[in-house]
Amino acid sequence: MTLRDDNGAPAVVWEYPNGLYASVRFRATKDLSDPEVDAQTAVIVAVFKEVAQALAETKDGPSVAVTGYPD
Repeated sequence: MTLRDDNGAPAVVWEYPNGLYASVRFRATKDLSDPEVDAQTAVIVAVFKEVAQALAETKDGPSVAVTGYPD
């Protein structure tokens, strides 16, 4: 699912069949125009498609705190 957070930044959220969730989002640092949001959404969808399977395969690994980049 794609959506916008409370600040208008785009996010992708995926629910795996086992009920776990993964998300990727941009942090809004300014008001974004619709074309900017569309472009950022395309980027995070592409990134998520690349990592989604790896995330599913590592779900039984060690617990990792929520991280962000850049900090």
